[in-house]
Amino acid sequence: MFTGAVAQRRGRSTGGTGPIDPGKARRPGTIRRPGQPMPRRPTRTVTPHASFLALDVLPQQAYANIQALRTLYPGIYDANGGFFDAVNPTTGAVGHRRLVLDQSMIMAALDNALNHDAMQQHFARDPVSWAARLYLGDETMSIGQ
Repeated sequence: MFTGAVAQRRGRSTGGTGPIDPGKARRPGTIRRPGQPMPRRPTRTVTPHASFLALDVLPQQAYANIQALRTLYPGIYDANGGFFDAVNPTTGAVGHRRLVLDQSMIMAALDNALNHDAMQQHFARDPVSWAARLYLGDETMSIGQ
């Protein structure tokens, strides 16, 4: 799947099934321009790793959410490999995939929560992290309502 101008130059679709017809107008809102907000869509999946990432800042709520996921969707977890990728809260269907990225975020979040900001300390000790600190120093990070 290609996007925008690259797809047009190559005569490919941006996600449909056929080549792009330059004579056809696109539906409004099908291309998000830089700076435009993401469109609001109903939640179709819930990923367990997001709750683990919240352990550091909202530990009780995050833990309650993890427990709720296991209670409401028992198939989301098994002892042979941990949490699966996602669940559709409307249908209860579990995405039976385990993604390395998701599993690593879960493990890093647990390490961080259980070992008093271990990830931040490890990262801060790395001499290369100065570039990230410089860039992120201008950011304001918070959990908004």
